[in-house]
Amino acid sequence: MKTTIITLLALAGVAAGNVESISTYYTTIAGQITAYGFILSPSDAFMTYSGGTLGATFDLDSVTLQCSAKTGSHDSIAKLAIFERQGSDSIGKFVALSNATTHTCSGNTTYDFADVITLTSSNQYQFFWVKSDTSADVFSKTEGNQNTYATYAATSVFDKVYVAAAVNSNMFLPTGDGIVKDTGYTQWDGHNMAMVTLNLVPEPTTATLSLLALAGLAARRRRK
Repeated sequence: MKTTIITLLALAGVAAGNVESISTYYTTIAGQITAYGFILSPSDAFMTYSGGTLGATFDLDSVTLQCSAKTGSHDSIAKLAIFERQGSDSIGKFVALSNATTHTCSGNTTYDFADVITLTSSNQYQFFWVKSDTSADVFSKTEGNQNTYATYAATSVFDKVYVAAAVNSNMFLPTGDGIVKDTGYTQWDGHNMAMVTLNLVPEPTTATLSLLALAGLAARRRRK
């Protein structure tokens, strides 16, 4: 029985290692930008999926932001809120709020979510940094599933961080995509995009599932 448990733990480790992601593929760093948020669609041409063909939906585990080194202390504790984009000056339906995380300017910062989030690949999503003591209740009170950015900004809920911005000099981003650079949704950067990676929930491979099934049968036979 002990051998079976060890086998199962080893196989679980193999399954957990099969992590897929959707990342900004730009490699030219335009510099470090003060950002209140960014907007993108997982299926945008400037995003690349490590798993081959991206399905209609996917389960999001966490979001990683790259931040190049900046002189001085600019680390801050914040949460990352996700909304569905529904207008140029509006924040759409609330989707999820990450755990409070120290956003560092000396490398990558990963924002984890307590629950698995299912996103639609073709939808545009708004990612905004909010203060670390913000609760999801603040966003669940919106009327008609959307509200203006200014309405939320009036509650002083938003926060800013420093992110590494990538640029593609040959094209502008799709309409609505870009980096929000102020609390009023008026300073807009539609040319650069945050260096971001959407980390998908790990899925075990078919081979791993088969091995787990065999291990389960072995355990059952031992009990008999």
